[in-house]
Order: sequence, then C-alpha cells, then structure tokens
Amino acid sequence: RVFIHVPQIYATDITIGQPAYLKVRNYPEREFRGTVARAADELSASTRTMLLELHFPNPDAALYSGMYGQARIELSRAEPALMIPSSALLFNASGLHVAVVRAGRAHFQKVAVGRDFGAELEVLSGLSPEDSIIVNPGERITEGTAVQAIGHGPAVAARSNTAEARTAAN
Repeated sequence: RVFIHVPQIYATDITIGQPAYLKVRNYPEREFRGTVARAADELSASTRTMLLELHFPNPDAALYSGMYGQARIELSRAEPALMIPSSALLFNASGLHVAVVRAGRAHFQKVAVGRDFGAELEVLSGLSPEDSIIVNPGERITEGTAVQAIGHGPAVAARSNTAEARTAAN
C-alpha cells in the first residue's frame, strides 16, 4: 500500500480502480503498476489535499515498507484545457480579462482561470479555442484599439504598438 496526498485541483479527476504507477530509487529502470484503491473523500483543511491509497502488487517482495518513491496517476479530462500565455492576462478592478481581436479591434473579455503553469494559464471560461488573443497587450491597448493580424492559423498575431495576438490553443 502506498499513501499519497493529491492537490485539490486534481482530486475530482481521480477514480477508484484507475491505474497508478510507482518508481523507487532502488530500481530506477523498473516501474510498478497498481491501482487507486481508496480515497479519503475529503480535503485536508490545512493542505487542501486529499489522501489516496494506492495498491501495488509485490509478488517478488521488491518493495519494502517505508521505501521512498514517486507515484504517478494519469489524469484525463472530458475536455482538454484551454491554455493561454500568462502575459495575455490583464488584472484590473473589474477582474481578470484577456484582450481578444474581433473585426480588427481589441476587446476585453472577462475570463476565469484555473491552474497556473508559470508561462501558461488554464482558462476555465470566457474564451473559446477560436478566439484570437493579444499575447502581450501592454498598457497602450484600450477597448476598441485597431489591431492588425500578423499571419494565420493556430499562431495568429496582431500588431498595434507592442501588441501581439494569437489564437487561443488547447
């Protein structure tokens, strides 16, 4: 049995019985296969993590109690995450926004963000994959500023002073 703490953001994506993988330092070339056996069904108030119990068959007694290892559980979502560069996000008194390009003009679209991966952010609502966003809007971009698209396809850009736009991608 292996016990792990899973961050809140991933807790609802894990189901009992799904595959789990374990690597230990003693066997760097070996990956043990197991399953998610139990979940605490509650989050720790102090860490915002959920305790999971993983079971790994150990017929050759290679795994010892107390060994240090790294567990991995593959997560999949019904819909892939919509990701944008973090430089595209604008903060102001009315909330979080992204500048999108519509009919050659910049428009501010309110968004809700999920996970922060440093250079990229997950967008939960407010954008669609077809939206062209201004990647680095700068301070000079205002609602209705005329912008010119540069290129086409999945990496569309726009030009207006220092603005750059591209299509939001999964």
